[in-house]
Order: sequence, then C-alpha cells, then structure tokens
Amino acid sequence: ATREVGPTKPPTAPLPYELKIELKGVKFTATYRDPLAHGGCEKDPLLISDPPNTGKPDLLIEDAGFEEDMNARESAIEAIAREHGSLSWRTARTKPERDLLWAGRKGAASSMGQIAPNYYTQDVCVPRSKLPQALRFVDEAAREHAVTVGNIVHAGDGNLHPLLVYDKGDPRQCAAVVETGNVILQAAIDLGGTVSGEHGIGYEKRDALTRVYSADDLATMGRVRDVFDPTRRLNPDKIFPSGASCAEMR
Repeated sequence: ATREVGPTKPPTAPLPYELKIELKGVKFTATYRDPLAHGGCEKDPLLISDPPNTGKPDLLIEDAGFEEDMNARESAIEAIAREHGSLSWRTARTKPERDLLWAGRKGAASSMGQIAPNYYTQDVCVPRSKLPQALRFVDEAAREHAVTVGNIVHAGDGNLHPLLVYDKGDPRQCAAVVETGNVILQAAIDLGGTVSGEHGIGYEKRDALTRVYSADDLATMGRVRDVFDPTRRLNPDKIFPSGASCAEMR
C-alpha cells in the first residue's frame, strides 16, 4: 500500500464498514474500521489480478485511512482476493508504483484503438448488488449484435462504462453499436439503475429520462434550472426531453 504518512490518528470510536464486491460471480467481502477518515490519511491503490495492460481482468482498489490501520486493512483485502481465486496481487508502496497501477485504468480507453478505430462509451449506473447481472447483460448484448466490448467499471458505485468498439466506416457496425448501447441502457433501468452515472445527458439521452422520471419530476428539475438560466441560453435543448410529456417545461 502507498504510504503517505499523515498525523497520528485521533482517538475516536471505530465505525464499522463492510465492503462487498462481486464481479462476474466472484465475491469480495471484508469489514473495516474508520473508512471515512480522510484528513491526513494514506491512499492505497490495490490491484487484484495481473499487472496493468496485460489484457486480463484487473480490480483496482484505492483504500484510505491512517497509517496504523493500513497494514491490517491491506491484509484483509488481500486475504479476500486470494480466497476467491485472484491470479496475483500487487500493492503500491511508492508514488511511481501507484501511478503504474493507475496507468492501466487511465489508458484503458485509448488502448481500444488497438482493436478498432472507433469506440462508443456507455455510461449507466446500477445498484452495486446488481453489478454482476449488469455485466452479464452487457456481454449478452454485445454477443447478440456481434460487437466487441471492453468493460471499465467503478465497482464502488455501480457505474459501468462498456466500451463498444467499431469502424464508423461500416454502417452495419454503427447500427449494431447504437442498438447494443440502447439494450445496455434499458437493462440498467430494469435493474433499478439510471441512464447516466457521471457523463451527463446532453442530446443523446434526453428522451430516455422519461423512462426513469415522471413528468412532474422533470418539471421540477426544469424549474430549478430556470432559477439559474431563465432564458434557456445555456446548453439549449439539452438534458430535458422534447415532446408533449414535458410541455410544461417549455
């Protein structure tokens, strides 16, 4: 674990925290103490599986806490990983080592260019308990439409970024990627999730909001926007759906 030593931990009552992760049917579970103590703390990216850029699945975990807690927490996470069949385990103890682990994540999208000239990123979010099901839906949709997919997932908050690779010069591939993205979006909604975890709505997903929110919900959001942008000059026609269901917002 990367050691960025902060001040001595103040005496506080321990706060129980249980981490449960299940990816592709593999479960990781542990109980920690003081998980939210971020002031003057360490940050530990932990990698389960192989080193970055090997083409095999990686699980990157960044933990935070005071120095005296980190050894026990790191050992607990490693034990869980090994119990459930991790192929290898690496811990970053210096900044260069930490940067190396993060390089695999940060370079994931650009590396898709080695497979195809273009990629389309979905951005949906599901409850963490539904993450394995969501990944299975992604795989099934990609196979059904003959699309190659690489998954980037924020496992801690259920945010999925399936990278659907294609050649935009091929109309069949373009249509297949769009349809695969639509299937993934609807699957996330059906699992109790939503259409965007962090990238936003814009033009592309604005009409999908009616699948998640009622007309009253959207009207309320529109009135909040009007407080800051009453003339609708900022990002016109973005975010909110067009059509009769939201006429009260126009």
